[in-house]
Amino acid sequence: MNLDTVAGGEITAIEPGSLAEEIGIMPGDALLAINGQSVEDVIDVQFYGADEELEILIRRDGELLLYEAQRAYQQTLGPIFAHPTFDTDIRRCNNLCEFCFVLQMAPSFRRTLYIKDDDYRYSFLFGHFVTLTNLNDHDWWRIETMRLSPLYVSVHVTDLAMRRRFLRNDMAEDIMDQLRWLISRGIEVHTQLVIVPEFNDGEWLARSISDLASLWPGVRSISIAPVGLTRHHKYNMRTHTASEAAQVLDYAIARQPEFQDRFGVRFVYPTDEWYLVTERAVPPMDAYDGQALMENGLGMVRHFLDDWTAVEDEIGSWLAGKASSA
Repeated sequence: MNLDTVAGGEITAIEPGSLAEEIGIMPGDALLAINGQSVEDVIDVQFYGADEELEILIRRDGELLLYEAQRAYQQTLGPIFAHPTFDTDIRRCNNLCEFCFVLQMAPSFRRTLYIKDDDYRYSFLFGHFVTLTNLNDHDWWRIETMRLSPLYVSVHVTDLAMRRRFLRNDMAEDIMDQLRWLISRGIEVHTQLVIVPEFNDGEWLARSISDLASLWPGVRSISIAPVGLTRHHKYNMRTHTASEAAQVLDYAIARQPEFQDRFGVRFVYPTDEWYLVTERAVPPMDAYDGQALMENGLGMVRHFLDDWTAVEDEIGSWLAGKASSA
């Protein structure tokens, strides 16, 4: 291990009662390696730090310090890092999707809004959807060895030629082969299809849903999302009309009973935007089968409405009590 090339993880805080606090690791230190394995992100720290017997290599003020420690059962390792990834802030996307929201940003905002991220580690850690088009052999090895499950994958369309056209990336590999590889190694996957009218809707949508359903239970869900465009969109895509949105929504809902019978869950979930565009009532929370996909627009509106109902009742009770005491 060449320590000159190891950036390490910058520690900003230490959890109270943790092993790091016990052995004297401090904020400002950089964690370089655990048990001789260099660490490139918090996933490495969690994986290699799960052992009971630990050798922890730290850089402090330019000096290397090696701590030998024994971690008690269920004791946390304890360092809190400035960034979850140490080798780079986040892996960049190598696609040029015409609907990419980053490419549609207005000018002169903060720099971070123009970063096209596509990092499988953020997918595992935070549920980011990624395309799997920028992974190298080491990345695939880590996914398999560390059992990074579940992952969240932007599929959009399962046909290889269409997907390459959709991503504007002629080097994109067959997503179905990639998903089979993951599933064969025990990795579960949540998928999404961003639907563009007159492109990957209609028969392409039907085929993509059926293809992904063939990989159940490895593929756990399909989120169906409408394309979103801003006035800075530079290409020829367009958003759905209300009528087109209704067709997609009706089709997705019509497929749900089939999967309910086969899998015990609806499997295909239209995001909230379809209901808003078509001015239909959003479904109750149990329509999402407990899937933790709210950050992808599944049930977020319903959650807001339910919260408002509860708050509205609370305010009403408070006002009524105030009026009666006046």
